[in-house]
Amino acid sequence: MAVIYGSLLEKGLKELSSGPRFWNWSKPKPCPLCESEKKREHSYIQQFALAWNQSEKLREAFSTRGILCLSHLEKVLLQKLNPTHRKNLYETGKKALERLLKDLNEFLEKQDYHHSHESFGKERDAWVRVVRMISGERE
Repeated sequence: MAVIYGSLLEKGLKELSSGPRFWNWSKPKPCPLCESEKKREHSYIQQFALAWNQSEKLREAFSTRGILCLSHLEKVLLQKLNPTHRKNLYETGKKALERLLKDLNEFLEKQDYHHSHESFGKERDAWVRVVRMISGERE
């Protein structure tokens, strides 16, 4: 599972700046509840983008505590943002994702029998964090 989600995370990182809608799955005829949820999500994304533009406190909190899931990070980056703040959000998100990918690669490396004598550190749960990042689940 770690290998599969690691591959998804790498692909998401590569496509984050290019613009394709890798994470945007659509259904031909969504139900009314799905449509309502989609509209609500769009509103939240717009509000987050607005707050990101206006709040230094929010930008500082995200740079130290973490970042949005990959799907929402991409969606916020597509909103109207001050170019400096867009770059800041992109760089903050990219750094968080790269740290996560580094932890995942270290976790996978320690699965190899050549490294079986090494103990796990913070990378122990990297595969779970990657699944959460891709699926949008928060801890």
